[in-house]
Amino acid sequence: MFGGPGLAGSLNQAKCCNWMKHRGDEAFRPSFEDMTKLTDLMEDMHQRVDPQEEPIPTLIAPYEIDDSVPTEDEITLAVKRLKSGKSPGASKMTAALLKKWCHQEHPLKEEDIPQPEAWDKLVELVQHTWEHTELS
Repeated sequence: MFGGPGLAGSLNQAKCCNWMKHRGDEAFRPSFEDMTKLTDLMEDMHQRVDPQEEPIPTLIAPYEIDDSVPTEDEITLAVKRLKSGKSPGASKMTAALLKKWCHQEHPLKEEDIPQPEAWDKLVELVQHTWEHTELS
């Protein structure tokens, strides 16, 4: 196992890098033949190889996972569990902002007036995305 595909893969990688030798500050420009060889080697390296050994046994019995659309209560619980102070993702929405919207929907003090608009939109967005796997 140690001398098999791993060794062949590293030899192929070495072959792939041969055309990248430098001449001073300027690299060699690969020829069409070099690119064809490189493409063939890369395809060989990235081919799927089915394992020849027995699969690793799992000791956990399979169980059903509920993948239905999350309820508002589930979304609320998930937002409350978010760590504050972390950088936002691609949406640029921080945990603090989501928690603020959640608290506006469910105020902790009786004298606070609920402002559910932003939270309702977030819940609708999450549920729509979960159901349709895209925004449209």
